[in-house]
Parts: sequence; C-alpha cells; structure tokens
Amino acid sequence: MLINQENFEKIYQDELTPKQKKVLPLFLAGQTDEQIAKELGATHRSTASHQLRNISTKFGFPPETEPDYRCNLIEMFAKNTIASASKDGTVKLWQSDGTLIKTIPLKSNYFVTHPEARNSLRPCSKSHRMNKEITCL
Repeated sequence: MLINQENFEKIYQDELTPKQKKVLPLFLAGQTDEQIAKELGATHRSTASHQLRNISTKFGFPPETEPDYRCNLIEMFAKNTIASASKDGTVKLWQSDGTLIKTIPLKSNYFVTHPEARNSLRPCSKSHRMNKEITCL
C-alpha cells in the first residue's frame, strides 16, 4: 500500500496508541523485540511483536498478507519523515510540520550516510522473518 505524507501523519498522530508510539521508535532505533519488551516492562518479547503487527496493520500492511511488514515499516518511515543529524550523535526524525517524532542514535542499524541523501534511514533486507535479526542493505 502506498501512503502519502498526509495519511502517514494522520495515522501516526490519531490511530497509534501511546504504547505503539513508544514501541515504534525503539524498533526504528534497532532494538530487538526482547529489548523493546524490557523497555516496556514486559516479560516476553511477544509484547513487542504484537504491537509491531498492530502498527503495521494500521499503516496498511497487515502481517498476514505482508510477511516483510517490519521492513515495510522502516521503509515507510524513511520515506515519510525528515531526518537531520545532530552533533550529539543522534538523528532526529521530523514530521513535515516540524514536530519531532523521535531521536535515534547514529549507531542504529537503520541509519546510513550516502551521497544522494546525506543523512537518511534505509530499509532493511526483506529476507528476515519475525524476530530474527534485521539485516540492512
């Protein structure tokens, strides 16, 4: 499903629960399901997996029909946010209206510097499944 900037921002602001808004940046920062669950105070990684599946469904790519939904989330955020590098070793993700979404450490698996877009997120390899380590291209 193609999603435009307006729909992206509406879904992010209006449809994601507070817990989902906490899970998503942790995922985008490269944390595993186990790390996310620990951050949430949950005892099992399935808490994070469940939230990520629900987030994907809200953005139009349910895991049942989109097995690479985690990569789709990363790619969608890369396309619909503005990333700016900071001197403190982080990348800040901004919505088009100037609202800060999240600060991601430069050590995130999803951050890369390349000539076309000086500082941008990149999609991960679509070869992973469920909770396996995500491999970036």
